[in-house]
Amino acid sequence: MALIISIVNNKWQNNENIPCPCCGYLTVKEKYDICPLCFWEMDPVAEKYPNEIIGANQLSLQQAREDFQKRQRAAMQNLDESQ
Repeated sequence: MALIISIVNNKWQNNENIPCPCCGYLTVKEKYDICPLCFWEMDPVAEKYPNEIIGANQLSLQQAREDFQKRQRAAMQNLDESQ
């Protein structure tokens, strides 16, 4: 995951991008874009109702945020254990 985050930081983060509402990285340009890091599809309705499963995403925005954070922690723990 750390490698993926490094790639995202180098490739996608620029002044034109806006933060993904799920992972917070500057990876999307406009609504309905899909984040290449967490795969959340930008959806203004889901942002308005973060605890509801709405639109193209299979989870609520809040569930997706929690899932991303868990995966990020697990990846960091695996990285620490492998060193």
